[in-house]
Amino acid sequence: ESLLVERLRADGSGLFVIVAEIEAGFIGAAAFTPMAIAGERSYTAAALGPIATAPKFRGRGVGAGLVRAGLAQCRRRSVGAVFVLGAPSFYGRFGFTAAAAAKVASPWAGSHFQALSLTDGVELFEGEARYPEPFYEMFSDEEDGV
Repeated sequence: ESLLVERLRADGSGLFVIVAEIEAGFIGAAAFTPMAIAGERSYTAAALGPIATAPKFRGRGVGAGLVRAGLAQCRRRSVGAVFVLGAPSFYGRFGFTAAAAAKVASPWAGSHFQALSLTDGVELFEGEARYPEPFYEMFSDEEDGV
């Protein structure tokens, strides 16, 4: 994940990063990267991830706070939907579901590929998820065993 962050920063793809700090320093961060859903009815979206919390602060709500703050920022920026690849048990508490993402084609489609519409009561349209290039580079690297 740190390599993905480096590639996103070098590529200039990042929308924003939410950081959690205390007096002792950095304790967590969540990246939100712009993406598009291309189809008959296209819309702007964001990919959530990577997200990380320092080991000694896990289980204390830091990650949940980062997600909530990031989703609020996405709403302020008029992002239509947020997609994430992660544990349904964690992301489900914020409203993410695999069912919401099921209409969107992605190399990561499956039970862990989830979406959340940020427009109340509006379903996500069919289309293809278009992530910034570093996501595809990472996916390709994993396939090659790198």
